[in-house]
Amino acid sequence: MKLVADANILSSDAQIDFVGELLVLPGRKITSTVLKDADALLVRSVTRVNAELLDNSNIRFVGSATSGIDHIDESYLSSQGIQFHHAQGSNANAVVDYCFAALAYAVINGYLKLEDTIVGLVGGGYVGELFAQKLEALGVGVKISDPPLKRLIEKGANDYSGSNRTYCSLDEILQCDVISLHVPLIADGNWPTAGLIDLDKLQLLKPGAVVIQACRGGVVNENDLREFIGQNDDKLFVIDVWENEPLIDSLLVEQVDIATPHIAGYSFQGKSDARKLLLAHLKTFALGIKFNGDDELQETFAQQVPEEIYKKIKTDPTVSQWLLLLALYELDELSNELKGSLNSSKLHDNGAKSRIGGGISNLATFDALRKQRSNHFEFRNFVLDRSQFNEAQCDIFAVLGFKFD
Repeated sequence: MKLVADANILSSDAQIDFVGELLVLPGRKITSTVLKDADALLVRSVTRVNAELLDNSNIRFVGSATSGIDHIDESYLSSQGIQFHHAQGSNANAVVDYCFAALAYAVINGYLKLEDTIVGLVGGGYVGELFAQKLEALGVGVKISDPPLKRLIEKGANDYSGSNRTYCSLDEILQCDVISLHVPLIADGNWPTAGLIDLDKLQLLKPGAVVIQACRGGVVNENDLREFIGQNDDKLFVIDVWENEPLIDSLLVEQVDIATPHIAGYSFQGKSDARKLLLAHLKTFALGIKFNGDDELQETFAQQVPEEIYKKIKTDPTVSQWLLLLALYELDELSNELKGSLNSSKLHDNGAKSRIGGGISNLATFDALRKQRSNHFEFRNFVLDRSQFNEAQCDIFAVLGFKFD
């Protein structure tokens, strides 16, 4: 058996033990030529899996270490009898950490006081529901819009953690203080999400609104967003996902307040959880595969907060909980790095073509910054010194998953 895997899923053949051949490659270098004699494939979102990639191959199993699957042609896989599995929900906690880092940035920069805030969530799946639960545990008001989930519940489905919720319209969500997007990218059907947030919807945002986009590029119409931001500078936009990745719109990157290179779902533990889930499915496909390294990985998860961070956040003890989240996540630093990298590469001019993307340098910049983030630790992996914070702050940290000495 031959297994081809994205290097961000399996970094070396020491992590699995089976009779056969393992080929590990960067996701963008997984081509039809590479797969010609392969039996199984493990990918992330950068690899488009369709007839063009798999025709004339022996692939019988595809696994994606992602929650979103807009890069997968499921109809094609089904028609060819190819098994498909993905790591649904494995990165939910990592994405929620990103959203809380965005809220911390908004609090510190005067956009909101969390205790007076209503957060509107577009999408109530794994990420949306987990975010809602943590917000509510902190006493923050939450509203959710999810028409397909609402329909399932109305038809009697009761195995969802949000089955007792009252769901709102999208227009109502867009008038909340914070709007956070958590839907898959769907082009057609009863509830398409491609271009869901267009100029008309953006016009519904209240003054000072905070918008977090960390689901899939294309859910927000970027041409409309660029036009809207040009006329409205009183709102905070935190954007992690982009149309045409990795050839992203560098002018829009400059316009938004926080721009990151699709890293919200990236974390060491999320990657480990996704890998274990996919390999469990792979074991049923090909008996005899053994995954090694679980114990070693788990031991690396408990991280002490460096002393210099405690010193840094004491500049304002009243918001030290939010300063800590930003210090650990480095959201503004990541944004500055992406913006600076694109600017220094001079990837755009006044022409329409160069605004969208920027050629090979843009691709290399985007992917390099993503790779740097692949072993990021989640908040639940950190151990805090309780004596550095008051009781209310420790309560917040506990909800976010932090541990204490």
